[in-house]
This record gives sequence, structure tokens and C-alpha cells, in this order.
Amino acid sequence: NVYPAAGLLSGSNLERVKNALSLESKRSLVDNSQLEKYHFSSDATITFDIDDFSQLQGQVLRLKDGGNTLQEIIITQPTMVLKNIPVGIYSIDIPYGLDKIYKIDKYYIPITDETNVINLKMSELKSTEIGTQKMTFKGLGDIIFATATVNPESGTFSLDVTRGSPHSYFDSSYAIVEIFDAAGRMKFRRDMNGLTTQ
Repeated sequence: NVYPAAGLLSGSNLERVKNALSLESKRSLVDNSQLEKYHFSSDATITFDIDDFSQLQGQVLRLKDGGNTLQEIIITQPTMVLKNIPVGIYSIDIPYGLDKIYKIDKYYIPITDETNVINLKMSELKSTEIGTQKMTFKGLGDIIFATATVNPESGTFSLDVTRGSPHSYFDSSYAIVEIFDAAGRMKFRRDMNGLTTQ
């Protein structure tokens, strides 16, 4: 990750880095590895702007530099302070919510050598009928024998078998539908026989 030097540093810190790294201007891009030898650090106050804080409470926020986790905190309140963060640009890994899905308005946050007040706006993603997924099951001669519909908004699944004999060459399992929860436990299973399916 790179960021303009003037967006991270101010005053004499900026001049020192500009001269030491022979930057063409204060707006030249720098990365975290170039800044780490100067040991600049700062605190950051992060506010989670979300309509239902319980969706985040107890979850983990990770501040990352590339693939490396710099800090990891458990979210306990809507406003939290992260201490002694090296000046730089970082990605944030934040949970999407417990039973709702949220998106955040920024995935990268600059930590400057001055005051860092960061507001993370989180908006619930709402599915629509466009998000409804429909699957068709075809038998011999491409005749539809069942349809399945998944509606993410209502959390429902329906399986409608419209033909009792989908494929005369299969006297055993012809199609199987299985649904698992997030923990990997099977919640639904339907084995449809080629000769007799209801």
C-alpha cells in the first residue's frame, strides 16, 4: 500500500522523510516499509457508525499491513481507541455482521502523525427479489422435473417437484439437494429417485 507522504506526515516529520528519501515532492507516494525506520506512531479513535451495534459487538477488528496483522482488537463499544500504531496506510478487516450483512465505506485507513479520528460508516446490504436464485432440475429429454428457489432476504428455500418420473434410466438416486448451515451441519436433504420422485 502506498499513500502520499503529506497525507501521513506533517511539519518537521514530513521534511525529514522528504529529504531522507529524496522525494520529489511532499505528495510523493511512500509505503509503510519506508516509514518504519523513523518510529513515528500515533493513536486512532475509531467509531463504528452502524444501525445495530450488537452485529459487531464481541467480533474482531484487524488492522493489516499487507498480509500481516498489525493489531487485533475485540470490538466492545461503538467508539474505540487503538494505541501506538506506526504511521502508515493500513487495510482493515472487519466482520460483516452476525445475522445481517454490512459493507463499510472504507477499506483502507491512513494513520497520520497527528490526531486520527476515523468514522467507519457501515450500511446494511439488503437483498431484493433480484437476489433470489432459482434452479431448475432437468430429466430425460431436458424436461424440467423440479425447481428450487433460494430467497436470501427471507432466508427461505423451496423445492417444488413437478414431475414424478424425471429419468426412466435411473431407478435409484438421480438428483440430491443438500443444505448446510454456516457450521457445516446438514439442515436439509432430499434424494430424488429417477423413477419415482414426489
